[in-house]
Order: sequence, then structure tokens, then C-alpha cells
Amino acid sequence: MALRKQAGAAAGLALLIKTGVEDMEEKAVRKWLSWILRRHVQGNKGRAKTSDANRFVDNAMEFARSLIKSEGLDPLKVADDETLFEEKLFFIRLSASVTFLATSLKGMSTLRRKGDAILELDGDWLTLQTQLATTKIECNTNCTAKFMDLGPNFDLTVDVDAVTVKMKARINTSTMQIVIPSFEVVHVGDIDAEADGLFPIDSLLAAISELFIKRCKDSIVKVFEFEAQCQLEAALKRLDFTQIVRSYGRKYFKDAAQHVGVPGLS
Repeated sequence: MALRKQAGAAAGLALLIKTGVEDMEEKAVRKWLSWILRRHVQGNKGRAKTSDANRFVDNAMEFARSLIKSEGLDPLKVADDETLFEEKLFFIRLSASVTFLATSLKGMSTLRRKGDAILELDGDWLTLQTQLATTKIECNTNCTAKFMDLGPNFDLTVDVDAVTVKMKARINTSTMQIVIPSFEVVHVGDIDAEADGLFPIDSLLAAISELFIKRCKDSIVKVFEFEAQCQLEAALKRLDFTQIVRSYGRKYFKDAAQHVGVPGLS
């Protein structure tokens, strides 16, 4: 029994020491990374090299694209939608409806950096500004158009050649807290619609296509300003900051370790 108590006490002490060491390592790494990020700020402008800013965004977007795919967000299922029209003509009530079912939006995982990123330091906060763009977005739906409960059923496909998002993120270099104060769709490119199936009236098909295009635009803005932002924030939180700055060389890390006094790293 005494041996068991001693073994239990030893295990508890080992766990306590291990936890304490890990906590110290985490604090040291945070302090170390803070110094590394600060070191890349040039002069009084408080701005990092463009190449460093671009590499930072590219790494974050690689994580974000992976998360979007693993979370099943590409293609993304969009809620069904029904639009009803009613009109009373004399004693007759005329009705029509357009229903979009099984609608999906594909292409969010093509989101990449567009142009150069800006990385600036102000106190403990590192501010990142960049534009992101997709190469192609595709919306698919099964459409039912009815007049007085009669009408065709057909598939509609809408292609959007590009979507551009402007974003700003802030990262606390001491705590690694991440905030995304703005993430806005600033451009939705050219849109083409194509129907697959029998449809007797071309003018009505054109009207339905325009209605679906409007729905697609609304869905794209909602998806990118919510889902894409959430995934990017998650990617930034999971981003391996040491991996990003590791390319700067071993001596660079040694200098950083000596500067912040991290034991065992100098």
C-alpha cells in the first residue's frame, strides 16, 4: 500500500512538473513569437516586408481552404426557396410560384490572396489587410415553375467568374488573440445562367433565371461574409506561427531566443 502511495505521489508530481513546464514553454513561445513578429517591422512606418505579409496570408489561406473542404462547405447546401405570386382578376384568383430546391454553391475553396497584403504593427497588435478572390463560383438548383399548379421542372446552373473579398484581421502578438473586424464582399463578377430541361416559354425562363441570379448573389454574399470569415478565423487560430517564420533561418531563432531569454534555445 505504501509503495502504491509513493508511486501515485511520484506520478502526480511528474504530471505537475510536466504541466508547469508546458505552461512555461507556451508563455516563452508566445513571447518569442511576439519578438519575431516585431523584428520584421521596418523603421518608423510599422510595416512588415510585403513578401512576409504575402507569405503569412498564403499560409493562412492554405489552412482555410483545407478547413472549408473538411467541414463540407464546398459544395455548400443552400436553403430551399419559394416565391409566390397571387393576383385577383375579377372573381378569379390567379397564382404562380417559383421554387428552388437542392440548391448548392460550389467554389469557396478556391479563395486565394489577390494582390499584395499589408502587415502593420501598432503596439501589441499586428494588423493584416488584404483582398481575397475566387477563380469560379457555381450555383446549381432544381427549379419548379408553376402557374395555377401547372408547370415544368428543370435544372438551373449559374456560373460566377469571380468573387472578391476585402478583409482586415488583427492579431495580438502577446496573447495571439485574433479578431476580424471587417470581411466584406466588394465584387461579384459576370454571371451566366443555363437551364437543362424542357421549358416552353423563353421569356418566362429568362425571368426565372434573373430571379435565381439574384438569389445566388444574396447567397454568395452571406456565405462569404459568414462561413468564409469563420473558416479563415479558425485557420488563423490554428496557424503554426513557428512554421511561417521558420524559413528565416536557424540563426534568426537563436538571436530571438537570446533576446527574450528563453532557456535551452540559445
